[in-house]
Parts: sequence; C-alpha cells; structure tokens
Amino acid sequence: MYAIIMAGSMEENSATKTKQTYKYIASAPPNELIDSTTFVLNFTERKFIHIGLDPENQFNVAVHIITRARHISISHEYLTRIYSLMGNILSFILETPDKTRNIIFLTDEIIKLSNMVYRGQSMLVIESKIKDGCRVLLNREDLLTLQNIEWSIFETVVRKSTKIRHMVLRQLHEISVYFRYIADEQDMYNQIRDEPDEILLLHLPKTDQCFYSQLKLRAFKQIAERCTMMKRNPNKLKVFNLTT
Repeated sequence: MYAIIMAGSMEENSATKTKQTYKYIASAPPNELIDSTTFVLNFTERKFIHIGLDPENQFNVAVHIITRARHISISHEYLTRIYSLMGNILSFILETPDKTRNIIFLTDEIIKLSNMVYRGQSMLVIESKIKDGCRVLLNREDLLTLQNIEWSIFETVVRKSTKIRHMVLRQLHEISVYFRYIADEQDMYNQIRDEPDEILLLHLPKTDQCFYSQLKLRAFKQIAERCTMMKRNPNKLKVFNLTT
C-alpha cells in the first residue's frame, strides 16, 4: 500500500477500477503574469512552468504549468505539497503502467492530483476541479526534471513573493495616481493600454526595476479600478491595500 494516498482520498484503488475517460474541452488561456520566469520541463513536448505575479489574484505568486494544448494554474503552496509527495509519486509512476490502478494522490476543492495511463506511459494528472479543460499530464521524465529544479523554483517564488511583489504594488499605486488625473472613466481601459511607454516613463518615478509597461498591458483593469476608487474616495485608498 502506498503512503501517497492522503487522508480524504481513500476512494481510489479497487473502488475506481473503471477506465478514466476525458472529453476534450478547450480551456481559456491562462492569466497574464507580471515578471514571469520560465522553466523548461520538456522543450520537445513544449512543457513549461511559468512563475509570476497574477494581477487577477491580488498580485500573488502563481505557477502555470503549460503544455502544447493545455495548462493548469496552481499556487506555490500547492506546488510545495506536490514536492512533499514527489518520492512516492515517482515510485508509483515508475512502475509498469496498469490501467486498472487509478490513484488520487491529493485532492482539495480546487485541484486534483491523480494518475492515468496515456499512450502506454503512466502519467501524473494535475487538473482543476473548478475550470473546465484545465489539466496537464506529466510523465516520469517531466517529474524527474521538476524534482531537479525544486530549489531553483522556490528561490524564484521567494524572491517574487517578497521583494518583487512589494515593488510591483508600489508601482501599481504610482501608475494609478498618474492615470487618475488623465484617464476618462468612459474609456479608461483603452487610454491606459494605449498610453505610449516613453510618455508614461517621463511622468513616473525612476527605478532600477521597472514594471510600469507590464502593469499597463497586463493589469490595466486593476489600474482602472484603483483610479476610479481614488477619484471617488481620494483619502481612502492606501499604497499597500493589496498586500493582504
């Protein structure tokens, strides 16, 4: 019996002998990330990991695992949980593929981690339980690569979640103050995206690490929201009200 079966996921094994079948559902593209760093799992198979700050989730660190036609977005905390199970997952994946053995390694209300046999290989399946079509398959070579870059990934996560996020939030405030005075609420999205970078940079504080252009392109909705809040409640919005 494998220790990889976590509490709450004992519904696997003999109770789940039926062959897994998947209907193809095209997934929406992943969110654009600020200050994205890429790690290659398998270039030939076009499998990559992107780590960056997600404007749609209060600029917290997001981890996108992207394959040819699929992707999944997970938190860095969930990636830590995957790494904690990696030895046991690899022990199972390296065994002779058996279509009758379906294991749920880990599951919560958002993500499920399980196995399947695909094209004669045993695969780790990471799939969303809340977004249709968001699912990736990783074979043993992918998992060994993922294991080898563990420290590099978490060095990146720590840097982005502390130093980089702090700078991005400050620059988000600064760029919002700038657009507060020039953007018309009726066409704010377009005015933010279309503002020339050379004009924008002339009016914003100089910094060694500049994210203004990325924010303008990938967080224009968040900038517009802050501009509107500033106009309506000028003394209420603080610089770091996104840090919680």
